[in-house]
Amino acid sequence: MKEMTFQNDYWTLRQRSSKLVVRLNKTAVGRHIGGQLTRSGTSAGANYEEACGAESRADFIHKLQIVLKELRILLLVTFNQEGKSYSRYRSQT
Repeated sequence: MKEMTFQNDYWTLRQRSSKLVVRLNKTAVGRHIGGQLTRSGTSAGANYEEACGAESRADFIHKLQIVLKELRILLLVTFNQEGKSYSRYRSQT
């Protein structure tokens, strides 16, 4: 069985959200949602890398909490746009 790591899961989610951004309508709402997906997706990866270089345990925890916040936004918007329920995934965090 393939080992699941944050990087694997993150890139899978990031690919799904990127495909969704391309499919969104080119309306004001579609551009707003697409922008939010792009910001949340790229921010989570950047903040994860920043957490890996944390200077203390407290700094590491704080930075991972920011990553979690961005990933929740990314999951919420992606799943809502795909017509799927986010609530069952949220209970696992």
